[in-house]
Amino acid sequence: MLAIAGVIMLGSCEQETYDTGTGDLSFTRGDLLEAHADNNKTIVAVTTDSDEQLILTNPYNAKWVTTADSTYRVMAYYDKTGEGAARLVSMSMVPTLIPVAIEEIETPKTDPVRFESLWVSDNRKYVNIGFYIMTGTPDDDAKAVQTLGAMYEGVTIHNNGTTTAKITIYHDQGGVPEYYSTRYYASLPVSTLHDADSLTLVINSYKGRIVKTCSLK
Repeated sequence: MLAIAGVIMLGSCEQETYDTGTGDLSFTRGDLLEAHADNNKTIVAVTTDSDEQLILTNPYNAKWVTTADSTYRVMAYYDKTGEGAARLVSMSMVPTLIPVAIEEIETPKTDPVRFESLWVSDNRKYVNIGFYIMTGTPDDDAKAVQTLGAMYEGVTIHNNGTTTAKITIYHDQGGVPEYYSTRYYASLPVSTLHDADSLTLVINSYKGRIVKTCSLK
C-alpha cells in the first residue's frame, strides 16, 4: 500500500489483509493501534486507542516501515505479558485517509465497496472504517490498481452552533476484476476534520448509497 496525495493505492490481488494470528491463544486480542518505529526502522512499541502504551517483547520488522523514528496505523494481534508489555502475534499496516477537497479531484470516483462498520476510537483520535473490497488477478497486473481515499465536501453549521463535516469515500476499482472480497480497515484522523463536532460519512456500496453519522467530541 502506498499513500499518495491523500489516497491509498491497493495492490490488484491481495490475500486476507489481517491475519488473526494463532487461534489457540485464548488471550490474544486484535486492535487498531499506533505502532512506533525506532531509529533502526523496527517497531518496538504500540499505543492503543485507549492511550495505553505497550513495549513489544518481540520487536517487529516490516517492508512498509520506511522511516526511522516514525508512527504507523496498524491492525495488531498481541498478548499482554505484564504491566506495559506485550508479545506481538501479527501486524498489518492500516491505510490512514487524509481528506482532499472534492473540488480538487479531477474525477471523483465512488465505485462500490461492501461496508461493514464505523466507529470512533476511545481517545477520539480516529474514525475507523471496516469494509470489504472486491479484487482478483487481472490480465495486466501492472496497470490494474485500486485507489481508496477520502473526499472532503465541507462543513455544515447547525442552528445550535454545532458543526458536521461531510466526507465521501473515494474508490476507483481501477480495472481490477471483482472475483472475491478482501477485508480492510481504514482510519480517518479526527484532526483533519476542521474541528467539527460530528462526521457524516458517505459510502457507495453494492446495496446502494450508505450514509453514517458519528459524534467526534
